[in-house]
Amino acid sequence: MRTILPQSLLFCFAFLSAGTGSAQAPFNDDFSDAYVITAFPSTTTGTTLDATLEFDEPFTDAWVEGSVWFTWVATTTATIQVDTGGSASDPVIQIFSGTTLTSLTSIIENSRFDDQISSLALFEATEGTTYQIAVYGSYGWSSPGSFLLHLTNQIGAKISGRVISTESGLPLTNSAVTIFRWHEGYWYFHQFARTDSTGGYEAYPLPAADYRVGFNLEAGPDYLRQYYSNVNELQQGSTIALAPGDHATNISASLGSAAKISGTVTELDGTTPIESIFAQVYRSNGAGDWLSDGSAITDSNGNYTVGSLATGTYRVVFETYFQPAFAWETFDDAVDLESGTDIIVDSITTVSNI
Repeated sequence: MRTILPQSLLFCFAFLSAGTGSAQAPFNDDFSDAYVITAFPSTTTGTTLDATLEFDEPFTDAWVEGSVWFTWVATTTATIQVDTGGSASDPVIQIFSGTTLTSLTSIIENSRFDDQISSLALFEATEGTTYQIAVYGSYGWSSPGSFLLHLTNQIGAKISGRVISTESGLPLTNSAVTIFRWHEGYWYFHQFARTDSTGGYEAYPLPAADYRVGFNLEAGPDYLRQYYSNVNELQQGSTIALAPGDHATNISASLGSAAKISGTVTELDGTTPIESIFAQVYRSNGAGDWLSDGSAITDSNGNYTVGSLATGTYRVVFETYFQPAFAWETFDDAVDLESGTDIIVDSITTVSNI
């Protein structure tokens, strides 16, 4: 006779069996037992497997399930990089100041460093100050396991440059700089930077890889978009090859003033504005194709403006994703892009009433 245990008894049996193991927490599981890092730079091995959390632990990630601790008295005043490059797991790193568990002040939590299993945190250290480094395992991609903890002042590679106005030569402040990284046959977004009051920017830390840089891709309707070095498309851009610790300087851009297309979207009565209509601008490439070249969403008055446009031939499609009661339309009263009316932009101006 085959006996089937009731589900409740089966669960109890499994629970009791699981509890008979001899799992042991890492030696530096508790804050009071933190491993003291004395060398600098240094690489230390560790594991978050079977690590636990203390009652007063000030972790900020809700998914963490255990931590191990390290302590380091800074031997220099510098920007310090803590990372787990080359690890068999992907733990979460958090840096604290303070000397007791209940008085810790968080300085920074790690960010993703690259597309491999690696995390990184940068912080400004002051010589003689004690810092606590918590390494967490978690339930997400950062499942518990062994890791390498690197402590160094040799931060990853860097790209820097300056962005100015073509017409005035003056720096463009708070202009968006977009870093793309080549990975598995594609250019992927990797990092944002913004220019300071001098027009300068720095993008770091960057792992060794091939990069391309875009300027004014996310904002700034008064200026043209551009890719390094002075081209209009990402695929035409110049590649910047970075080895560990490299610094590529003068990756700069001079951005010309841009044209704009603007208008107002209303209901059939010609006066009632329609909010949240997606105005998508397409540019002719001269070979029969229409390429997406910018967009905007109408405001409460039905108004929109799309900037960062070069001279050329355009069409505008009004898409009603957020207003499904209305049908899509292409300027001027056309049902699709192919039958739309050309909009000629032949100077740096605003073409209105579209």
